[in-house]
Amino acid sequence: MKPLPSKTGLPHLDLASWEKGFSDGLRGNVWWPGPGTEPLSYTAGYQEAQSERAPRAEPRPRPTPPSR
Repeated sequence: MKPLPSKTGLPHLDLASWEKGFSDGLRGNVWWPGPGTEPLSYTAGYQEAQSERAPRAEPRPRPTPPSR
């Protein structure tokens, strides 16, 4: 499946492939686009879902200066 060229020169994402990648990423499935899936779109969806699944690091508390 070849993406259509855009006016900006960037490829258009295939929504069905992006949604499949996003769904797989949310479920934690192993990355695998499969036949008939546009790899760039699938990867974009997968990586976005993985970033949503990742635990967010709590900011480190600032050290308090010693009392005088």
